[in-house]
Amino acid sequence: MLNIYSDSTGSAIRALSTHKSISSPIGYLGSDFNCPSELWDLEYSRGNSPFAEVLADFTYQHGLYYHQLGCPMHYPANGKNPSIIDLVFLPGNDEESIISIGKRGESDHCPFFVELRFPILTGNKLPNIKVGSEADAEFTSDIMDSLNVITGHVQNSPESQSCDDIIHIMTFISECFAKAWEAHATPSQTSVRPKGWWDKSCAEAWSQYRESDCSSDEWRNM
Repeated sequence: MLNIYSDSTGSAIRALSTHKSISSPIGYLGSDFNCPSELWDLEYSRGNSPFAEVLADFTYQHGLYYHQLGCPMHYPANGKNPSIIDLVFLPGNDEESIISIGKRGESDHCPFFVELRFPILTGNKLPNIKVGSEADAEFTSDIMDSLNVITGHVQNSPESQSCDDIIHIMTFISECFAKAWEAHATPSQTSVRPKGWWDKSCAEAWSQYRESDCSSDEWRNM
């Protein structure tokens, strides 16, 4: 996710153009680009920004497409015509994300909200042991039993240990930890079920917030 502010000299757009080889997929690119152009504002006729094509080329190379916000977002304080310089680019296969416009306050920009849809990963995660659990106690107990065996061996051989003896002991300790972990660690699984505290009133509050102007008051109510 890239939230961008680019000044009138196109500093952030120029920085993006020098990093075209970004390997990670971009799921969101947006904010204030200060880049008026008929590419995203068909009614704009006052001269396109020289950085518009640069931005368009970057988004095209990364499979991002401009999403119309439906209205001008910038209302200059000097009273000049409003313009579209706040832009949102999403992947071409994104058909579920929701974009909404909020009310303009003292700022000369309208806020916009993008609700991104991410896939729920339901596959098993790496094995782990929950701290304080029964498995944690058994894991610790198995390791202590193994270390007691090693301690007894060393005490019964008080003479100096050879290099091979030390390597053998260190290998044994490593195997003790590995076997105990394998015996007691289990993979956790992400659940698609909602949290226990989420009830009908929560769902209704969320629905009302979605239908509101997304103001801070509405957020507090939700």
